Amino acid sequence: MLRIDDAQAVLPGGAAVPAGIPREIFTAAVDTFVAGQRLDMRSLARRVGVARATLYRRAGNREQLLDELLWWRARHLLVDQLRASEELAGTERLVTVIGGVLRAITRDRPLRTFLASDPETALRLLTGPRSTVHLGMASALEKLIDL
Repeated sequence: MLRIDDAQAVLPGGAAVPAGIPREIFTAAVDTFVAGQRLDMRSLARRVGVARATLYRRAGNREQLLDELLWWRARHLLVDQLRASEELAGTERLVTVIGGVLRAITRDRPLRTFLASDPETALRLLTGPRSTVHLGMASALEKLIDL
């Protein structure tokens, strides 16, 4: 059984929707991303029924919103892999979690679509030194190793 403290130790912030983005905006952005569509702020504003300026005030710019969305999805992958490896310990668990995350990423069709359609933004958000995804994954890996 996954110990609550394991998930909290690896992901202290949990896997909830980002607190700083209204749920309806975040959900619409996730739906757009999962459908393989480009996240366009003008279309997103229309979809949630707010002015574009209001959308930017509430959710940040496109890259900020995508960064939060990608990190949210990554946290879910990590939690899934922690659950799948709950009976393991040490190096075996570490290898299993990392391998599971990497396999899940390779099967992630929306992520592959994003990488293919907007590679510069995708790589900047996934590997950039200031990206939430990059910093969060590095921190989670560090905590997983400590665990």
